[in-house]
Amino acid sequence: MEPKPFKNTDIVLAIFLRHLEGPRFLVFVQERMEPGILQGLWEFPGGKIEKGESPRQALERECREELGLPKIERAVLMTTFGYNYPDRALTFFCYLTDGESLWQHFKSGSARGEYETHNHGKLDKLSSKQTEEVIERLVSPWYELDVTKMDAVEALLPHIPPANIGLWKMLRQYLHDNIFAGQKSEVLQRLKMMYSAEGPMPELD
Repeated sequence: MEPKPFKNTDIVLAIFLRHLEGPRFLVFVQERMEPGILQGLWEFPGGKIEKGESPRQALERECREELGLPKIERAVLMTTFGYNYPDRALTFFCYLTDGESLWQHFKSGSARGEYETHNHGKLDKLSSKQTEEVIERLVSPWYELDVTKMDAVEALLPHIPPANIGLWKMLRQYLHDNIFAGQKSEVLQRLKMMYSAEGPMPELD
């Protein structure tokens, strides 16, 4: 039997951030539902970049399909990195994105249709308290990351795919250096200022 051809696949990931205060951030993750060895692990929204798409276009499409977000208004390309499996090589394009817009999206009425689409349920059959609990679960878990703690990622290890371990460590260091410690430009300020809804999204390193 001939071996299967080795595949190269480009993946886009959306890292939604909510800044609490000081070194504390909330990072949005979702549970992987597809059957397989990664089922039940926490992962970032995203997916395969289709032929003819730019990473930024794929980011927009994946977040629309997975989260129901009509548009990603603020995003910064944080890093790209590769990870190899025995049968394929993955290249990840990782964007920092505005978590506040995602939070507000799920808290708004648009979350109702998203829940009913993916869960085949009707929120109008629930009490107001139950409805609030459902909406809260839609944006959970938001993992709290304290970027001053060198071991902040260790507690995550049993819950995330192996390919994402290095990314989480990189994210902690990136947020520490760029925002908390102030060693470089203010990334959150760039997220707020650099995008115009009427114009194209610039690709930043």
